Amino acid sequence: MDMASSDDMAMADLETGEEEEVLRRLGTAEEAGLTDNEAARRLRLHGPNVVVLSHHHEGSMLQRFLMALFSLWGWDHVFPKYNNMVRIILNSMSWVTVLTTIAITSAGQRPCELAIVVFIVATSLIACFIAKLVLEYAKAPLEAKAHSPRAKVLRDGRWRDVHAANLVPGDIIFLKVGDIVPANARVLRFQKIDTMTCWAKRSVDCAHDFLIYYAWTVSCGQGTAVVIATGRGIPRSTLRLYPQRYARPGQLKEGVMLAACFCASLVLVGTIAEIVLSFLLQKQNCTGMPLNAHFMPLIGGIPMAMPVFLYLALAWGSVRLCFLGIASRGTVALEDLASVDVILFNMTGTLTCNQPCFVRDKIEMFADGVSKDHAIILAARASRSQHELYIEPIDAAILRLLDDPEQARFGVQVLEHHACFFVALKLMFQTTYIDEGNGSKCCVFKGDPTKVAHQCGCSKEVKEKISTLMDELTLDGYQAIAVGHQVDSCWEFIALMPYTDDLRSDSADVVDSLIDLGLDIRVLTESPLSTTKQVCGKLGKLGTNVVPAHSVFELARNNIEVHSNINGISDLFPGTSFAMLFERVELNKSPDRWRVQKIITSGAAFGSYIVLTTAIFYWVASTANPFACKFKPISLMGSDEEIRAALFLQMSTINQAIALFVHSDGCCIIRFPGPVVTFSFVVSQMVATQKVVHGDLNYALTKGIGCVRAGLIWLYNLVLLLTLVLV
Repeated sequence: MDMASSDDMAMADLETGEEEEVLRRLGTAEEAGLTDNEAARRLRLHGPNVVVLSHHHEGSMLQRFLMALFSLWGWDHVFPKYNNMVRIILNSMSWVTVLTTIAITSAGQRPCELAIVVFIVATSLIACFIAKLVLEYAKAPLEAKAHSPRAKVLRDGRWRDVHAANLVPGDIIFLKVGDIVPANARVLRFQKIDTMTCWAKRSVDCAHDFLIYYAWTVSCGQGTAVVIATGRGIPRSTLRLYPQRYARPGQLKEGVMLAACFCASLVLVGTIAEIVLSFLLQKQNCTGMPLNAHFMPLIGGIPMAMPVFLYLALAWGSVRLCFLGIASRGTVALEDLASVDVILFNMTGTLTCNQPCFVRDKIEMFADGVSKDHAIILAARASRSQHELYIEPIDAAILRLLDDPEQARFGVQVLEHHACFFVALKLMFQTTYIDEGNGSKCCVFKGDPTKVAHQCGCSKEVKEKISTLMDELTLDGYQAIAVGHQVDSCWEFIALMPYTDDLRSDSADVVDSLIDLGLDIRVLTESPLSTTKQVCGKLGKLGTNVVPAHSVFELARNNIEVHSNINGISDLFPGTSFAMLFERVELNKSPDRWRVQKIITSGAAFGSYIVLTTAIFYWVASTANPFACKFKPISLMGSDEEIRAALFLQMSTINQAIALFVHSDGCCIIRFPGPVVTFSFVVSQMVATQKVVHGDLNYALTKGIGCVRAGLIWLYNLVLLLTLVLV
């Protein structure tokens, strides 16, 4: 307790003490940082800067087990929502069905049937847990990218790019727009910082001693900070500021819950119908009927198996999406993989290669007496120089147009740099300088053509000409920035500079995969709509579903809902009506539009098809010699034991085959979801066929049906499956 108290006091001193005292206690200097040897020693002392963001449930082992079990279907999100209690009732009743079946079967004279039912239940649960593990494995690369894997740190007086896990207390780090804070730190030199979780937006005019915490997002400004806590040393109280990943159910859980509720309802109706029909039509005893029921052990496991298929159908494909880098480092709210807000963001290289290339021949001049070479030099002056700590890709591309990048600062005395980040790739950068040739004070800036034209006070005719040129360039696949110049309080529109930024080779495949998963994608942009639509038109099935960024407010009644109900919004520029800063892929919040209706409808159709075909099979199998004219030596099924074995094989094969068929795209061709599922299907059905052919007392199959009858069952199921393909 004393050690914990001393650690808390030491941390409090670092958080509230004077800047000089904090730097002294940390043994570091703002100008030089730590030495490599000292950093290595502290890394061994404090351990790697790895934060385990686990949100384990407190309580007894039984409570934790039940909460883990409930989380399979998202029940942990439903309990606070009284309007969704019907889902709990339906899902719970499906479990009651299973437990009742186990109890009734255990009261019979065949304990092997009890073992089979328990095996079905256990297998379904294990499959659910495995599916969850697959999703966790698929989600790990996203979290690794989102939690700032790299950091720029000052060591031995030089700025270096290191892995964030190697940060130690006392390191001086550099943060810029779009970065995620890699550890708890105190700001040293920052003009303005905007930190935000997915729940609240914290915009602060940064001053010395301002504290920033792990996983906060920097959306405005740049500067330095000193690390005061890393890894295990980060207080758990500050981690509460990190957005809880499972604060509300995502689309996947909503879809699973809806489908599971439908299955549960169907199971209850089917169970009641079987009891009633068996009692009325077969005139059996209600107490004796369940002992010989063929369907209850199987239908009891259907509601648990249904989420398995939904999870796995998304999990296997999601692994591929993760390794394609479909995550922005600005995304701090990660839910289940299929319900994460996927950001296609130019600056992270997930939408384009983030390597703009200017075309000198296509530069359009608007100012008299200014050559293209001089326009390029003016654009370079309105860019970060190659000697600065961080340089935007757009600035680097402009500097490459010069024979010598030093030309950008030759003959001028820079007085002020001013940056305004407003579009994903383009930076509104303004430079004020004194021309050493004539001593005049000048100002040059570059950025979005519309904004530059407005700043320069261009006439309506010039603005129309700029708009026409932009449309023409867009058709050729170009984007453009504009360069403006101010001399003696007179603003002048200098030039329009087109550039290309090629899409990533896998961008179209990624978007197609997202759409195939059923996501409703909408792109919000502050770029000209024509430009963004041209880019999005190349992204596979995305088409031109593009709207202006300000339309985000049409999705919510007030600004609070924008932050609390729309997952993953980050990097909103403060003070400009919350204009969006990037092209964003937004998930549809209506699960019924997320193909859930299609899933349920298809499930009902396929389920009815299975029930009908199984009923026909049972009728044919139980009828005495229905094909005696064709098979004189053999009746189709002789005894009740043979009917039981035949029904087991028929239901086993057709159910798994239908599940694989549903996974196929468009339900027009059969495409297996993957080698693992295909292999498991083949192996399980080979084992089932072997047991049915020869019989096995351990599986409650007291009498085999032989190879010929098993072959007829396989042929029957093949005809059923081909019928679906043709239809």
